[in-house]
Amino acid sequence: MGTYSVNRKGTDADYLSLVVGPAIPLYFSFFYTKQEMGLRMAYWFGFAAVAGAFGGLVAFGVQHAHSHIADWRILFIIEVLRKSLISSKN
Repeated sequence: MGTYSVNRKGTDADYLSLVVGPAIPLYFSFFYTKQEMGLRMAYWFGFAAVAGAFGGLVAFGVQHAHSHIADWRILFIIEVLRKSLISSKN
């Protein structure tokens, strides 16, 4: 990893998302038949849209929380709590 810069044009997650989207049909084709691919792709893109909308709602809520804690820290806390709760159930 290089040094962090505020003016950096793209993050590693941005570059990864450019690869993941087009690679999903190829990856699914390793496991599913041609007849199953349409339904699996519909699930993938459908739930990806729902996840994006939900993430937008969470970010909107955090932005309008008016807390003494910085917005990015609140988002980080939410993510850590979510993952901790999921991992504690296993």
